[in-house]
Amino acid sequence: MTNRLLATIKRKIVVKIDRLLTHTSAYSDLNEMKKSLKRVIILNYEIMPEILPLEERAAKIFTVINSTGQYKNVPLQISKDDLMFQFWLYHTGTIDAALHGYFSSGYRQADTVKVLLNKYFSKTADISLLDFASGHGRVSRYFRDLLPQEQITIAEIKTGAVEFQKKQFNYKGFVSSANPSDMNCTEQFDFVLCSSLFTHLDKQLFAQWLQTLGALIKLNGILCISIHHFLPSEENLFNYTTSSEEDIFTETSGSLAGKNIYGLTRLSRKAFMELINQWIPFSFKILDETPWESSQTLISIGRIS
Repeated sequence: MTNRLLATIKRKIVVKIDRLLTHTSAYSDLNEMKKSLKRVIILNYEIMPEILPLEERAAKIFTVINSTGQYKNVPLQISKDDLMFQFWLYHTGTIDAALHGYFSSGYRQADTVKVLLNKYFSKTADISLLDFASGHGRVSRYFRDLLPQEQITIAEIKTGAVEFQKKQFNYKGFVSSANPSDMNCTEQFDFVLCSSLFTHLDKQLFAQWLQTLGALIKLNGILCISIHHFLPSEENLFNYTTSSEEDIFTETSGSLAGKNIYGLTRLSRKAFMELINQWIPFSFKILDETPWESSQTLISIGRIS
């Protein structure tokens, strides 16, 4: 019933938008429709179970994605607060397409991590891994097939996301802070993955998180961060705009919408090198630059003696 009502309201909004082309008096009607749509979205969210009832459909889709069978222990639960699944649903418009996009993108990125682990560590059984800013586990859910479970730690600013992964995936985890100087983590790791965080930071936070995460890397360890593809310029360019996908999904628990923490970050190679030379707290070597989906590059920074 709720979905049918939602579809009806959407159709009415489209009609009202068309009327706006010639009838400015329709603005008040349009605003009413928007309010009605928002109420339905909130109601739909509130009655939704914490774990979306999609595991049967997810299993069928994942079987196709995982046709080689290399991932055998991937949990398929998805939280209703999972922003990345909501993002795929928003852009694809259907549950099956969203499930396919969600799981296949995580699959590809986990494969990239697998290649890096095998390339730079002789004995993966001894590696300690931290997935920082890991969300609800779109990528980290695959790591149970790469490393012993007890050697995997996740961290995230959203408490609900940490609790979800600890409960559903049996990972160790801690809640991060928005301010790098407030983060309390004394453990060091062989491999720290930080995906889709530096793509959203202003210059000050970009520098501070480099320093904070760098302090978590063991000697001969690796810090992997994803950034948007470098700006095609030889100048020192750092572009940041206050626009975030969080603003689309205001109804989700722990939403950061309107808090002005994250935006959209693009920078040139020269700007990036200047930042890591100044803020990475160890001697380092750039080991790899790897495609990380269509718009990002995963940069592996190795700590050397």
